[in-house]
Amino acid sequence: METVCMVDWIVVTGPESSGKTTLAQDLVQELDGLLVSEYSRIYLEQSGLRYGKDDLELIAAGQRGLEHRALRSATRPIVSDTGLEVLEVWSLERFNCVHPEITNWRDRQVGLYLLCRPDLPWEEDPLRENPFDRDRLFEHYLDMLKAADKPFAVIEGEGNARLQSALDAVHFKP
Repeated sequence: METVCMVDWIVVTGPESSGKTTLAQDLVQELDGLLVSEYSRIYLEQSGLRYGKDDLELIAAGQRGLEHRALRSATRPIVSDTGLEVLEVWSLERFNCVHPEITNWRDRQVGLYLLCRPDLPWEEDPLRENPFDRDRLFEHYLDMLKAADKPFAVIEGEGNARLQSALDAVHFKP
């Protein structure tokens, strides 16, 4: 009998409007998992759309808090709809610097990052800022994950093909 393993903590990441939230929600449903929401969206919707460099540190703390609560209580796979690596890219793009509390994502023991290629049409959203350079940002995420020696898979395509690609990455043969 062939052994198939499943990752217990998955972080869905990538540029804006690359299908992260939809993929995270679909994976939670397929895996009977636990969703960790994107804290930056919660924070910005509550505090207003304007933010500064210091807000990113607060957002990072909020994201870590959501993840820690999930990790402490989870008996099923955890799927994070984004992670601290997104805040690092955001910090560099917007402020050209990164707070050390954000860069500590490299020390975390995430089972698998699913890097979403921005091959889906851009969807307008008041919280999105970069409609024209998603491919450049994708390459930045790719370089970061490789440099940090993190396990990852690139996810692309639309609809069921995208979800199947993610499921294939999550279920693997040792």
